[in-house]
Amino acid sequence: MKDRLSNEYILKTAGVVLVLVGVFFFVFKDPYPYILGLIFGSAVSMAMFKQLYFTIRRSLEKTKGSAQVYTTIQYFIRYIIYGIVIFVGAKADYLNLWTTLLGLVSVKYVIIGNNLYTSYRGKGKEEKNEERNHTPSSK
Repeated sequence: MKDRLSNEYILKTAGVVLVLVGVFFFVFKDPYPYILGLIFGSAVSMAMFKQLYFTIRRSLEKTKGSAQVYTTIQYFIRYIIYGIVIFVGAKADYLNLWTTLLGLVSVKYVIIGNNLYTSYRGKGKEEKNEERNHTPSSK
């Protein structure tokens, strides 16, 4: 698949959300509004991340002017959808606004966490390679 990286981030986000759902069952007395808010926000976040991927792919096939118009329209559509999600999260009694917001930023934090982990892991490997390749200087 050409979109392996976007699918990987979506799967990692779903895994983090499932772990948080399990934690919410133990932390909150009535966990359902918190869980539903998290699932609602993260589902929209994952869908918008995938939509962003498709927007970029389609814009690369267009001319410069039409790509700019297309991406601008898609940008505003995504923000309108985010606004609707926040409005629904604030007004619906069965959703918690804060966990809805947490869900909306879940993909972002998964990407940041993944990149930090990869960077940290890469530095550790580089240091080990330098230690193995380091030869004491002879005088």
